[in-house]
Amino acid sequence: MYNVLLVSLLGEFDATGEIPFMFKRAGCTVDVFCSADSWLRSNKYHDRWFETSEIHNDFKNKLLNHVEENPDYYQWIVLLDDAAIKLMNESIQTEYLFKKILPITKIENRAILSSKIGLSIICEKYSIATPQFINYSEENNLQRISQKLHFPILLKENFSFSGIGIQYCADPSLLQDCLDKVINKTNLVLQEFIEGEDIGVEALFRDGELITYNCAQILAYMHNKFSFTTRRRYYEAFQLKPSFAAHLKKFAIWFLVGAENIVEYFPLKVQAF
Repeated sequence: MYNVLLVSLLGEFDATGEIPFMFKRAGCTVDVFCSADSWLRSNKYHDRWFETSEIHNDFKNKLLNHVEENPDYYQWIVLLDDAAIKLMNESIQTEYLFKKILPITKIENRAILSSKIGLSIICEKYSIATPQFINYSEENNLQRISQKLHFPILLKENFSFSGIGIQYCADPSLLQDCLDKVINKTNLVLQEFIEGEDIGVEALFRDGELITYNCAQILAYMHNKFSFTTRRRYYEAFQLKPSFAAHLKKFAIWFLVGAENIVEYFPLKVQAF
């Protein structure tokens, strides 16, 4: 039996409500670490609740103290939202705590965590095929951007999720209007948009090894095609397994990789199968 600590910083993030049941069904002892009004506490599928605040400094200190006081108790510590991952990635300095708490095992790849520019840079570092991109700055005028990127492109705010902070720009004449709508331009990613049908992919890794995965045809999105999906048709894609396992193993990802992340950063065309 595994002892699992599920951690959530965003109380209003409703997706966390489903997670405790999955671990309890697998026979785990489940502790939850969250605020009093968190969706993580919305059911009875946990054994203990450790209350914390959504104030960042209080949250990170209490979590670090809890892990350090129980160094051998938890086999899995799972951060369930991007805000928690970002906060702890910025806070943890030691490799031991990094491996214990964060969802990858190679500290040298920490730039990938909750960062769109970081993921693009890491893909480039490991020669993983990814759409051409630039890190926007005021020095990148329209002419220079047009020379580096083929339109259409996406504008991606560095820390964003669920499709928020992403804009589609069809041609250079619309770029300035799109830039004016960006809330946070720090490390803004401009990235070529790949035309084609999205394929949803989810994978389960443990200690850098691929355990299982699935693929799905996307049938519906919550808002637009950059938001999360609400309907899928699942199928097996044996052709994908070798390259998919090789790519993700480079990151040493050992837990669940969200489908939206894979669709967004590793877009594939159905014709490629």
